[in-house]
Amino acid sequence: MVLASRLLQVPRMESTPAALDFSAVAASVLARTSEMAERFHARLWLIHAAASEPAFVGYEPGPQSVRDQRAAELRERGLDATALRIEGPPAEKILEEASRLGVGMIVMGSHGRTGRAPSCWET
Repeated sequence: MVLASRLLQVPRMESTPAALDFSAVAASVLARTSEMAERFHARLWLIHAAASEPAFVGYEPGPQSVRDQRAAELRERGLDATALRIEGPPAEKILEEASRLGVGMIVMGSHGRTGRAPSCWET
C-alpha cells in the first residue's frame, strides 16, 4: 500500500523547458512539451542553446524572431510560453538554465544516432 501511495503522488510541474534546435525533430519535441504544459498548467520555456562559436561552417542559430514566433503561437493557444536563446556549450547551458528556472524535467529530442533507448513519451 505504501508503494501505491507513492506512485500516486505526482509532483506539481510549474515550469517546463523544451530544448529546441529547430531541426525536424524539434516540431515533435515542441508538440509533446506544449501538451504537457497544457495538462499541468505549466509555464513553457523554449530554450535554444547555441555554441558561441559554431563548431562547423555554415551553422547559424537563426534570428530571435523565429523563436519569438513559436512562443507567440503557443500563447495564442493559451499557454504561458517564453523563448530563450542562450550561448555556450549546449548541454552545459541547458542544464544551467533549467536550474535557474527551477525545473525538474527537460524535454528534448534525439535524432536517433546515439543508441539511446526511447523514453516513455516517444512515439
